[in-house]
Amino acid sequence: MKKETGADKSIWKKGIPLPFFLLICCVLTAAILYLNNQVKSPVADANVQSPVLVQTASSIRNKGDLTSHILMSKMEDESPALQNVKSKITGYIEKEKQKNSFSKISVYLLKQNSGEWTGINADEGFKSSGYLRLAILITYLKEAESSVSLLDKNLAFTGTIGHRRVSTSLLEPARQYPIRELLTDMMANDDSTAKWLLADNMRREAFEKVYADLHMAIPDLRQRKFSISTGEYSKFLEVLYNATYLSKSDSEFALQLLSNNAERTGMLRQLPAEVVALHRIGKKCVADKCDLRESGIVYYDDDPYILTVFAEGSNSTELENMASEISKLAYDQISGTR
Repeated sequence: MKKETGADKSIWKKGIPLPFFLLICCVLTAAILYLNNQVKSPVADANVQSPVLVQTASSIRNKGDLTSHILMSKMEDESPALQNVKSKITGYIEKEKQKNSFSKISVYLLKQNSGEWTGINADEGFKSSGYLRLAILITYLKEAESSVSLLDKNLAFTGTIGHRRVSTSLLEPARQYPIRELLTDMMANDDSTAKWLLADNMRREAFEKVYADLHMAIPDLRQRKFSISTGEYSKFLEVLYNATYLSKSDSEFALQLLSNNAERTGMLRQLPAEVVALHRIGKKCVADKCDLRESGIVYYDDDPYILTVFAEGSNSTELENMASEISKLAYDQISGTR
């Protein structure tokens, strides 16, 4: 008969309760299965996207969000992949040049989820005061992040802005308006009086910090007209879409104000009706000199892009038609329609 060892006595003689022994076996088996799943071959999953990213990217529009959960860095140089769309737009611009449809034009295109971009005269400055709306909006929303009651503060409208009396405005003299309401009037209702009332009452340091943070030249508000390029202006929409400068909720609020314009004019006119898009368009004519400043985001499937077109000429309708055609060319190329 086999003699028991000391080890045998310590384990079996003293005994281990059967339920406890079975529990240990289950834990060990689960641990082995878990480790086995964690060390699967990376080659087998090389072409499989992260399910988290896939769900996020495909559900942004379904949820009605106007911002993105995916952050991509913008490429330093123009993308060769967008050379075809640039060529199409350049060819169209050259044809319109022969017709004297414009005197000056600039185009900037940025694919948000890849960081690819291209431009035509994208660094050329255009004088305008209309673009300040986005800068003022971002300034107030940034300030409100540290002063939660700021947007509920009232600003008094006396009927004049600076030393100028205002004759056309949605605002009534001798009334006070909450900043939140003024922001809506400025963006959704295109009220210039609301814009200058907000501009005259915002902290200059906060306004200038927005430009410094975005690495842009700081404008002098006393001049009331400033120079900006399509590439620079697009930065405002870029940081709102990516929600990298403001909180997500504030970025959503800002873009919702841009999307409140139900008219699909300018760059949106020839886009398919089912395509979600928002834009900001400014048009002005003095004598025979007309300006068009338009920028927007087109939410094409999971490949949204920013398009900005600035143009000058003698006919406002022709400039808007050009922006519309350039937008269609960009959409057709990106969507693969042509």
